Amino acid sequence: MTHRGTIKQSYGGVGRNLGDALARLHCRPFLISAVGDDNYARALTNHNPLLERRGLKVVKDASTAVYCVVLDQLGEALFGVGDMTIHDYITPTHVRQFEGEISKSPLVVVDGNLPQLTINYILDLCASCHVPVWYEPTDIQKVTKPWLGGRGDNVTFTSPNMNELGALCSHLGLEVPTIPGKYEDLPQMLQQVLTTASPLLHTMHALMVTLGPYGFMILRRASPNTMDDPLLPVTDICPITVTHDEVVGLHFPGPQNPKIISVSGAGDCLAAGFIAGMLNKKSVSECGALGRSAAKLSLAASPAVPHTLSPDALPWGHHEVFTTINRS
Repeated sequence: MTHRGTIKQSYGGVGRNLGDALARLHCRPFLISAVGDDNYARALTNHNPLLERRGLKVVKDASTAVYCVVLDQLGEALFGVGDMTIHDYITPTHVRQFEGEISKSPLVVVDGNLPQLTINYILDLCASCHVPVWYEPTDIQKVTKPWLGGRGDNVTFTSPNMNELGALCSHLGLEVPTIPGKYEDLPQMLQQVLTTASPLLHTMHALMVTLGPYGFMILRRASPNTMDDPLLPVTDICPITVTHDEVVGLHFPGPQNPKIISVSGAGDCLAAGFIAGMLNKKSVSECGALGRSAAKLSLAASPAVPHTLSPDALPWGHHEVFTTINRS
C-alpha cells in the first residue's frame, strides 16, 4: 500500500549535525568520522565549506550512513530506519591519527553511534590529556556505552533526553524518573530528575536533560552565587573532587508556540548553541539563550541544521531566565 506524503532529503547524523552547527557558529570544529565513496558523501562534504574534512575516512565499496525518518503532520518523528554500518570504520586506529587535535581541544564531543572500542579509546585519551568530554547519547540503546566500557567517570558532560536518562538510571541502579503527562506535573518531574540524577554529579561537571516542549534542565554542583558561572574551562577532569556545594537544577522553559516544521535536529542545534556559548566562556544563562534560539531555528526548518543558523542569528549577551530547582 502506498501512503501519500512529502519526501525531502537533507543532511543529518548527530555528530555531523553538531559539527555542521558548530561550524556555522564559527567554533571551528574538527569532525572525525567515516563516509562511503559515493554521491551521498560528496554532497555531504560539500554541503558546508566551513566544516573541516581532514578527519573523514573515505571507505570504498561502503555506503555513507543514511537515516530515513517518518514524520507526522505536526513534524513529530514516528519511526526511523538507519543504515549505519559505516560507523564500524571509525576505529581507534583511525582516531589515533588525530591525537594532536584531540589533545589540544577545549572540548571533545563524542557521538554514541561510535563503536564501543572507539568510545573507550577516546575517553581514555581525553582523560590522559585532561580534555573535557561531552557525550551525546543518540538513543536509549547507546546512552550507557561509556559505563558499559568502564569509562563513565571520564564523561564530563552529557545531554540525554528523558527516555535516555531513564535508561542510564536503570543501568546504574538509580530510580527512573517519569515523564509528565501534563504541564501541571512539571514541577514534580523536575524535582524527581534532580533527585534521581544527582549521583551522576559525583563525577560529571554538568548534565543537560532535554525535556521536549518543556525545555531543558542543567544540573550541576554549585552554590547560589556560582550556579550561573561558565561551565568551561574545566580545571579538574573527572573524577572530580566533590565539594560541599549542592546539586542544583536550572530549568529553561521551552519556546512558547514555536513554529514547527520538523523536530528532527532541534536537540542537536540546542546542544550546539549551548556548546558554542560554553566555548566562548559564557554563563549558563547565556548558553541557555543561545541553545534555545538555535533549537527554534531548527524547529522552523526542514533541514536538521538550518541555513539560517549563524552567529548573527543568535542573541549573544542575552541571559535566558531560568527557574532554580533545589533538592527538597
